[in-house]
Amino acid sequence: MRNKYIFSGHQSFNLRDGWLIKGIELIEKEDGKNIFSKNELVETIDKLGIGANMVKSLKYWLEVLDIMDDNNNINTIIKEIRKYDEYFQRTTTLWLLHFFILNPNRKNRRVILWEIIAFKTDYGMFTKKEITELIDIETEKKYAHTSIEKGLNIFIKTYLNEKVNNKKEYPENNLISPMTRLKFLKKIKKTKTDEYYFRNIQYSEINKYLGYMIIKSIASSRESISKEEAYQKFKKIIKLDMYNFDMILKEIENENLISIDRAAGLNNIHFKVTLSEKEMIKQIYMDNN
Repeated sequence: MRNKYIFSGHQSFNLRDGWLIKGIELIEKEDGKNIFSKNELVETIDKLGIGANMVKSLKYWLEVLDIMDDNNNINTIIKEIRKYDEYFQRTTTLWLLHFFILNPNRKNRRVILWEIIAFKTDYGMFTKKEITELIDIETEKKYAHTSIEKGLNIFIKTYLNEKVNNKKEYPENNLISPMTRLKFLKKIKKTKTDEYYFRNIQYSEINKYLGYMIIKSIASSRESISKEEAYQKFKKIIKLDMYNFDMILKEIENENLISIDRAAGLNNIHFKVTLSEKEMIKQIYMDNN
């Protein structure tokens, strides 16, 4: 199956608190029905209590976060997550969703804007202009700069934790993206143009089993991976320095999930245990750290 490249579809709506659960619950309730088809759109609008463009945007976010498959069914891993965090209230769940966007083993769907920002900037400081230029260079299909600008605005609103200054925007409107709770994206105000960067994440913020899941995904079917390769690819998904990566490795090693060959400076990570996706999710939520 060919990759589906996702760029637009957000309808200028950022991810909003409560949307994902609304969508998941309706999909599960209407088992087997494509709630996003033209024939079902009016009924879906009524059941979700949001407008037509918001319904289209919700479909976009369910695809971007790899919550819904190509047959409009909820992915198994999401069902597992909801056994432990039914309403996506835990920070670990948000990190999982962030990881799903950039998972190197993700099949069928590629989220262009996220990949450009993560893999081509190394989460360094960037401006909207720089990302626009990168998209022009890196993509075969040429996108209108107005579309790129809209996409960037949505990306920023998804992650940037800014206080709502407009008094007309009441908290009950749930306009804020749940991903802002990660406080991952930061902004530096400049005279000419705003600059953005992702903060370095501390190892204590990342569950060790989630760390294992990410490294295992990077290694794919390999039984071992060099520490340097694992680090370089890990920090493109979640930005962190080598010290914090080492601390995550130490925690994983203490669980006997991996061993690290430090002889002659090799620093190869060997997987001692291969956990199923279901078991990884269980361990992530059962672990207190």
